[in-house]
Order: sequence, then C-alpha cells, then structure tokens
Amino acid sequence: MNPFLRLLLFAFALSQSLQGVEPLISSVLPRGGMRDSVQEVVIRGQRLDETAEFFFYSEGIEVSKIVEEKSTALKASFSISDKASFGQHKLRIRTNEGLSNLYTFWVGPFPNVQEKEPNSGFDDAQGIPINSTVNGVILNEDVDYFEINATKGQRISVEIEAIRLSGPLFDPYVALLDDKRFELATSDDSELLLQDSTLSVIAPSDGVYRIEVRDSSYKGASSYQYRLHVGNFPRPLVVFPAGGEAGKTQEFTFLGDAKGDFKAKITLPATTIDNELAYYHLENNLSSPSPNRIRVSSFPSVRETEPNQSRKVATITELSLPLAFDGIIQEDGDIDYFRFHAKKGQRYYIRAMARAVASPLDPVLNLYDGEGKSLVGNDDSSNGPDSLLTYTFPKDGEYLLRITDHLSKGSPRHVYRIESHRLVPEVSASIPMFRNRDTQTRQMLPIARGNSVATALTISRKSFRGDLEFIAQNLPTGVTMEAPV
Repeated sequence: MNPFLRLLLFAFALSQSLQGVEPLISSVLPRGGMRDSVQEVVIRGQRLDETAEFFFYSEGIEVSKIVEEKSTALKASFSISDKASFGQHKLRIRTNEGLSNLYTFWVGPFPNVQEKEPNSGFDDAQGIPINSTVNGVILNEDVDYFEINATKGQRISVEIEAIRLSGPLFDPYVALLDDKRFELATSDDSELLLQDSTLSVIAPSDGVYRIEVRDSSYKGASSYQYRLHVGNFPRPLVVFPAGGEAGKTQEFTFLGDAKGDFKAKITLPATTIDNELAYYHLENNLSSPSPNRIRVSSFPSVRETEPNQSRKVATITELSLPLAFDGIIQEDGDIDYFRFHAKKGQRYYIRAMARAVASPLDPVLNLYDGEGKSLVGNDDSSNGPDSLLTYTFPKDGEYLLRITDHLSKGSPRHVYRIESHRLVPEVSASIPMFRNRDTQTRQMLPIARGNSVATALTISRKSFRGDLEFIAQNLPTGVTMEAPV
C-alpha cells in the first residue's frame, strides 16, 4: 500500500478515537462584549478542565484570567482592547488532549445589558439606556420588549445580531413602536444584513419608545441568542459608488440614514484580503455596530454619466478592461449603458454586483458589440440574484454593457457596481465535509508534538492542466509536510 495512503487511513482511524477526548464548546455567554472593556464570560461544553490556552484568530482579545474551571463549564475574563475590531472574533480552546471546535465572540461599541424576564408584554417592557447592547434569548413563541426614552428629532437606530451568531436558523424581526403601540418602523430581512434586521427613524416627539424583538415565525429555544444594539448611531444602508481603486482617495455618498444622506472622503487601502473595506462611519463618537462594505479593485472605476439610457448616449470610456463601472438605477424603467474597449482573445468574468453591495437592485446584465449586436446576457448567477457573464472577446474594439432591474424597479438606493476580472489559472483546495452541514469536524489539523496527522483534500482547478505540487509556507519550527504530486 502507498505509504501516504496508509498514513491517511491511520489518521482517520485515529481521529475517530480522539473525538471523545477533545474539548467541546457548546456555548459562550454573553455572546459578546464592548470594545475597551473586560467581559466576564461563561463557556459551557465538555472536557473543558485543564484548559491550557485560548486561541483567537484576530487581534484585540486576550484572556486575562480563568476564574473557575470544571469539565462542563469554565468562567474567564476577556480583555477587549480599544483596537479590537467590531464584529465577529473566532476562538478555540486548547487542552492537553487537543483543540476544541471553533466558536465566535462578538465585539460592539456599547456596554452590555442582560435581558430580564418578564418582558414579553408591551406594558412589561424592560427599560434600557440608550446606546447599549442587550444580550437576550428568544424562547418558543416569545416576544421581548425594551423601553427607551427619546426626545423629538433624536435618531433611534436598532440593529440585531441573531443568525450571524452562527447558532440555530434564528430569523429575527424587530419593530419600533410609540407609547400608543403605533409602529414607526419594522424590519425583518435587510439588504445590508440579510436575515438580520436593522432600522433607523427620527423620533417624532418627546416620550417613551419600545423595541419589539422576536423570531419572524415565532420560533425559539434556549439557543436562540441575540445581541440587540439600540442607540443614536448612524445607520446608512448603501454606499455610492460601491467601490473604488486601491490606494486612491475619493468621495462616497452614504444613503438611507434616518437623518439623510451624507458624504465622506475615504482613502482606500492599497491591499485588502477580500477586495473589501469594512467602513464604520463615526458621528459624535458613535459608530454603527456593523460596517458598510466598499469594494476595492486594482483597476480603474468608471462612473455613469446621465443620460445613458441607450447605446447612442452610453457612458463612454477610452479605457480597456479590466475596469469597474458604477451607477444607480435611479427610477422605475431606468436602463444604463457603458461603452468600453476590450482586446482580442481575452476571456473575462463580468459581474454585476448589487445584493453583494447591499443594494435592492436585482440586476440583469447584457453584453453587445459596438454596433449593438447581442453577444451574451445573464439574470441570476449560481450565487444568487447578482449577474455574471463569462466571455472571450473575439476582436479588438468597442463593446457595450447594459444593466437594468429584473422587474424594472429603481430608486436612489438601487446602486450597482460591475467588475471585470480576467480569467487566469485558479486552484482551490478544501477538506471534504464529514457530514452534511457539518462545517467543523475534521476541518482542522491539530498536530500533537512529535506526532503526525494526515488529511484528504478536494482540489479544483480552472484554465490550466498539468501536475500540482503542494507547498506549505510559514509552518512552525519542527513541522514539515509531505504531499504527493
């Protein structure tokens, strides 16, 4: 038998026997804390005694002390620095027997408040201070109410982390009501946060306001944890343009905030990990808990100039692909055209990004030659309602892009960005899933000192043929890798 295959089979057999000794995290409560604070947390699970180390995958959080340690629970103090990024932080626990599953802890801008029952009736609403974060739970058919005081003209913003906490399929619903039970705003799903909810209004008068929180289908359980942010923070929903060129400074318009649209000059980073900048707008030292994401590209951007509703008046650039195109389908029935150059033999992905940039637009994208002859079109791609074209240009010359909404809808928030990426050789690797929807089991390689571990890989490649050689960079001292071609 091939030595590598023998090692692989041995490792899988060994992993079966080790699953009963590795630590297991089943909950971390509260689910998050405030930046620049110390947060006491209770971690429940199995085999948590003799915890030797916490691993955080991002900077800004350290464990200052472990207060109490049992097999099924431990208490610890998380020191959250003022440099910790808002949002999700991933962690694991290491014992002498192995590494735990991955769990998440969230960092926000406001101090924590713990939900207290009974608060399931409108008249039993729990009072909370403005600019705070409630850590709560929705039980079956449960509704939670919270009460705040606001003055006329004050912005009230609400945002919830529920399904993003990576627990059950908790689809939240939030509403803001006045003292007469009149709904001022509601939110189920949102383009910005997908199944999580957000809303923002201007208080019409001085008085008491209540926030309602529940599952959209009135489901619930002890695992339906949430973090509800309530404050005066800015909450823009869409950014225009939706992106820009790396390293450049440009002005962006933020749309959808309750106080009205506003502008900000932003210098985009020269390099990014995922071609995005997570931007948190700061106003009066208050920031939204979740960012607006701005695309960052290595190629220039072309912004639409109206009128451009037909090929005869298309927005024209003398530049050739790769390019990005930014625009807005301003009103119902609006259509935008761009005229650009491409070179013979070059093959491109051309992606219309709308939902990917928190826009309500459902884009339909079409490509034409310079005379208006249809070449290729697309409505929805395999990844959702955004559109994707793949095309090899047959000759040097001018070409046209056309974009509109699938249902001919439009508004000042129907923002889009079209990006073009030349097809180049691509390789992706993944460890096969152990069970359906099991994203954790055997998806990491804990290596005991002086020992070996093996895994199988699923490899996919595009635009090339031939052998693959595997290289592991930046391994710890003493760790080596063996892999067949």
